[in-house]
Amino acid sequence: MGIGKFAFDIYFELYKKGFFSKINSVVELGSQNLVSSDGKDIVEFLKTIGKDASLLQKAHSDLGGRSISND
Repeated sequence: MGIGKFAFDIYFELYKKGFFSKINSVVELGSQNLVSSDGKDIVEFLKTIGKDASLLQKAHSDLGGRSISND
């Protein structure tokens, strides 16, 4: 199952508005994928939550994906 750009954008807005502030865990069933046209929205999200976007770039490259810009 994957999360497309539309759903991702909704979750990101909800996150920025504090809807997930008291959530400490997530149940995940099966393989999950984030689908993005260029990856910049995912990088922006990682920066917003205080995570190092270079780790995403490394994982993506290691799996044979194209480059994701941090700009």
